[in-house]
Amino acid sequence: MIKLFNKSRRKALAESRLGKYLFYAVGEILLVVIGILIALQINTSKQEFNQNKKTNTYLKALNTEIQLNILRLNNRLENIQEDIEATANVFTELNSEKAYQFDETQLKSIMDTRPIYSVILSTSAFEDLINSGTLEYLKNQKLKHSILKIGSHTDFLEINYMDSQDVWDNYQQPYLMKHSAVATNWDSLNGVKIPTTKFTKNKEAFVHNRDYSNILALRMRMQTNYYETCAEIKETLEKNSVAINAYLNE
Repeated sequence: MIKLFNKSRRKALAESRLGKYLFYAVGEILLVVIGILIALQINTSKQEFNQNKKTNTYLKALNTEIQLNILRLNNRLENIQEDIEATANVFTELNSEKAYQFDETQLKSIMDTRPIYSVILSTSAFEDLINSGTLEYLKNQKLKHSILKIGSHTDFLEINYMDSQDVWDNYQQPYLMKHSAVATNWDSLNGVKIPTTKFTKNKEAFVHNRDYSNILALRMRMQTNYYETCAEIKETLEKNSVAINAYLNE
């Protein structure tokens, strides 16, 4: 088409027909401009396609990570609930009427005490998505804002865990070290026999004891807070997963 305009333009110039020459010259320019615009549009569409493909790849990875974290939260929720129930049982037993008659063996059997463990959520896919800048191209603003909040949820989860862990580190464990007979908890460790000791637990420090009862109650309170936070974050992640799937299936 451009060659045709070019040939006609030259013919018009040769015949000294300025009007026709200008007509063909303008037509030739318009064709060039249209060609450039079409090329730009094709290039833009290609870039948009590639960016959408890249965004979807990151979102699929994030969704896989979310599913993994939901499983981890489910396991931690079960463990926290078991811990709350076990602590409540110790609280009840130590404050029962029969507790006055507990001997060393009975005390040892009900003192089911352990550290508090955190749930480690995977964040690599989330961090990759954020650091890549790909999230900026996500057109669904509601989904974008929801994804961005995942980081703050993870931080809040860690804060609640630290509150629970603080009860163990600064209250319960020091109390046990002072009033319990830790050396009597095991007969041997790694094949090494533990020598027999003549000291025992300080029964009065545990049976109907206000200080230790307060520690147990505080542990249950903090663990309940931790449980509620895990449950809320799990629900949030489930909603994110549903939204991501809906976006990917559009």
